[in-house]
Amino acid sequence: MNQANSVHVTFTTTRAICPQVTMNNAPIPMQTDVKYLGLHLDQRLTWSIHIKIKRLHLNLKLRTMYWLLGRKSKLSLANKFLLYKCVLKPVWTYGIQL
Repeated sequence: MNQANSVHVTFTTTRAICPQVTMNNAPIPMQTDVKYLGLHLDQRLTWSIHIKIKRLHLNLKLRTMYWLLGRKSKLSLANKFLLYKCVLKPVWTYGIQL
């Protein structure tokens, strides 16, 4: 493990400050949130950061595809639904089991 790239998050439900983590007597910097496998985990596992980022990502995709999915689009409803299932739904369903 490369110490230069090491960052950790201590998951806790208490408000107390957690002790500093060290490796080979070198302190590892602490963060309040971390991205792991596409999931944004915060210190208290509230998922608020993850939900906020996923909503921004989903809104961006929806805005870029509005000309295909909007009311004035000539695309059939079946094709609009197919676009939804293939492009938009995977954004918000990834990691939903957690």
